[in-house]
Amino acid sequence: MHKSIKFFGAIQPYTVLLAGSHLNDDSFERLATLVEARTVLSLLTKERSQDFERLMPKWAHAISSLPIIATPDDVFEASESGWKDVEQLLGLFEASMPAVTYRSASDRKRIQYVLARATQVADRKIRNDLRMSDLLAPGRGRRDDVDHILALSRTSDPAWKDLVSDDLVDSLGNLVLLHASDNRSVQASPPLDKEAVYAHSQYL
Repeated sequence: MHKSIKFFGAIQPYTVLLAGSHLNDDSFERLATLVEARTVLSLLTKERSQDFERLMPKWAHAISSLPIIATPDDVFEASESGWKDVEQLLGLFEASMPAVTYRSASDRKRIQYVLARATQVADRKIRNDLRMSDLLAPGRGRRDDVDHILALSRTSDPAWKDLVSDDLVDSLGNLVLLHASDNRSVQASPPLDKEAVYAHSQYL
């Protein structure tokens, strides 16, 4: 349930979750969804941690004040303070994502999360058997699960060097999430040679 929060290493949101420990299952599930979504939005937009932390005490107090019989709608209303300035953050997200680059260590988790969420959304339309906990699971060689469609090593190839800059190669549009075993099989292959692997990938 809280895999995304754990993935980003966030601690502050747990105060709100603990404040709702008395709620019934449906209401707590609604709370967990709201907390996770707000946390991910904060981290994807690089919201100042101090600004995010300031939201927690008031939000936690509102949740702890709810009765045991509180409904999911009650939880939603009590969470209003945690979602202030969200429109501004959504605008910041839209403006900042084109500039993320795999070369930046601070952007890599953001990229992996966005690719994982996009993969899950696509999977729901076909198989509906992928969970975010699977896509974000830690493990050796985890960075290898993000594949460059056009490999970095091919930017010096005469067929590509005048067409694609290093910035574009490391941008979100040239990246895809692959299972580690699929990624090992393609590595630095030309994009056209990867089509068969992408078509039968465990994630696509």
